[in-house]
Amino acid sequence: MRTHLKSAHQIDLPKLNPKRKSAQLQSFNSNLDADEESVDDPPEVSCEGSNSDLSAGDAQATAHQTRPGARRSPGDTLARCVHGVSTPQRDHFLIITFFLVLLSEGGARHREVTDALLFMMAHDDMPLRTPERTGFRVFCKKINPKYKIPSEPTTTKKMHEKHASLRARVKKELGETNGINLTMDIWTSIHKMDSFLGVTAHYLKGVYLKSVELTARPLHGSKTAENLQGVIRIICGEWNIDIERVSAVVTDGGGNIKNAVKEIFGATKHISCFGHILNLIGTKAIGLHKRATRPSEAADGVIEPDLPEHESDLDEDDAEVIVEAVGRQAEPGAGANQASDCLSDILKKVKKIVTFYRQSEVATAELNQCQIDANKKENQVLKLIQECRTRWNSAFEMVDRFLHLSDYVTLTLMKLQREKRTKAKPPNMLTNDEIGILREARYLLRPLAQATVEASADQHVTISKIIPLVNLMKEKIESYLPESGIAYNLKEQLLNDIRSNFGHLEYAKPFAAATLLDPRFKKLPFKNENALRGAIAYVGGLMKAKMAVAEEETNAMDVEPLVSAHDLEGEGEEENDLWTSLDRNVQVARAARRAQPSQPGIPDELLRYLAQPNVDRKKCPNPIECLESTKDSFPMVHAVARDVLPVLATSTPCERLFSHAGLIYTQRRGRLLSKRLDELIFLRSVDEETWFACPPA
Repeated sequence: MRTHLKSAHQIDLPKLNPKRKSAQLQSFNSNLDADEESVDDPPEVSCEGSNSDLSAGDAQATAHQTRPGARRSPGDTLARCVHGVSTPQRDHFLIITFFLVLLSEGGARHREVTDALLFMMAHDDMPLRTPERTGFRVFCKKINPKYKIPSEPTTTKKMHEKHASLRARVKKELGETNGINLTMDIWTSIHKMDSFLGVTAHYLKGVYLKSVELTARPLHGSKTAENLQGVIRIICGEWNIDIERVSAVVTDGGGNIKNAVKEIFGATKHISCFGHILNLIGTKAIGLHKRATRPSEAADGVIEPDLPEHESDLDEDDAEVIVEAVGRQAEPGAGANQASDCLSDILKKVKKIVTFYRQSEVATAELNQCQIDANKKENQVLKLIQECRTRWNSAFEMVDRFLHLSDYVTLTLMKLQREKRTKAKPPNMLTNDEIGILREARYLLRPLAQATVEASADQHVTISKIIPLVNLMKEKIESYLPESGIAYNLKEQLLNDIRSNFGHLEYAKPFAAATLLDPRFKKLPFKNENALRGAIAYVGGLMKAKMAVAEEETNAMDVEPLVSAHDLEGEGEEENDLWTSLDRNVQVARAARRAQPSQPGIPDELLRYLAQPNVDRKKCPNPIECLESTKDSFPMVHAVARDVLPVLATSTPCERLFSHAGLIYTQRRGRLLSKRLDELIFLRSVDEETWFACPPA
């Protein structure tokens, strides 16, 4: 042991004095207890020098360690324990005890390492039997041979205990939170065809949004609104969620889950997912997919249903109908012989080319080599992206990547057609006119893709962005002058769908209030004066309600004269495709700002807040943090904003929950119990700070 410590750890043990045996042993034990929680392994200690030097420096080392304010490191602890130990026969025992007590099963260091192992397994979607795999055991053996690796049953037990402790912590936070926002959706596993209801919770912790994936609850029987109501109530009860404290619930457009949410929480608290609506607008406009009509959706028998009455009779081919065109996509005045010019036909040609490359190793290799010959590095080589109906923005991503690689695709297709080295016949490349139409379609679809990305965050405020994003999308699309008739019809289709779906968005109270209270936007994004006045009146009513509650609690609530708000106005501006117009309007509004006259019935605090200049969007990514700096000047605005701004605009967190579930509930883990899947999904969403703040059992 002495030789190992000297060669491997550069620790030269001193010879021990037998006259001080009992005192040193007692000192070692007390030091071991005091430093058990903080000692790392292996300790980095510099004890170089002869034994005589160590003995001579005993007084100096003691003086250094007892100096006021001096911090003892794990290395100092080891040196203090080793230095001057009493009996030569006890030196091995003391050192081995020092290293092994902490790493032995049940020791403090062993618990910390095992807790970190559980964190890695939960966040990296690793199976519960990972500690028993050969490669992992060899890896741990090389790092520290003294660490006892837990078995699969032990890992499962500890994971369950960790879930219980973290769940209790989150339940306590949810019970103490006034404004809780939920997202819900239904998912079906493709491996076992099991259905689950996913629920995520979002609430403010300080000035930041905290997101937790609560559960993926198995659904048994029909997924009717009545059955979903019972499951949702059970979940809320288990997680200590008071229905009255829920601010909003975001779902997709499914009638069953919408009706269940409205019945439990109230119609005013339900919000339809902005991302789903955008995806439907884009899909409908390009005409690539047409949603089939179910019998329940046929109005008074006028519309013939495309799908059978019972879902069990639904064929996979019946669920999706591929059409050539939707709306006015063909050239104006085009005949039947020109139907191939439709945008949907061009996109189907692109899909056919992408499918060919994804199914042919020879074609993929040629495409990669063509890019390498163009002075691209191997790790910079790009592949074509296939469109997927269930993935947002996938059509835009397919077109964007295809246009980016169109020159290389043209060269490789010509080479493959000439050499005939593939089993399948290479498809024909698009013409120059078709590529030009694709470029115009990409420009028109880009605002929808950017808006989807902006609204899909779950760690930042999103609901206040929706009104500005919708208006900016319309401005961007309206400003484009298409060259082809197909692009013109696509532009009109997009504008009509945006107007029909979001025409009254400024009158929607949750969106209007959030936009008005966001210091980056305030009144600027509103295009309708009546909607703006309604939003101001609504927020004023919320502030009056807050004031009344505060007066009842304190019996005396006098608002001090307001001072100027903290101005975060920025000077520089970077070009942004979608936000440039709004940023420019903010600068103009600052320059032309005038005093606003008082309005009857509107709190003076709100009017003064709206009269302040808008803060710079780039310098204030978190509006809640910005409002925190002005809460002394605008206390009621700050209080109402903390209730309104945390509401989410999309159900993207639930979509991510199902993505995580798909990574866990794989075909190789088909025997995983539903309750284990539920626990792992929750543990995966717990952040590092919360995980390690809850000590292991």
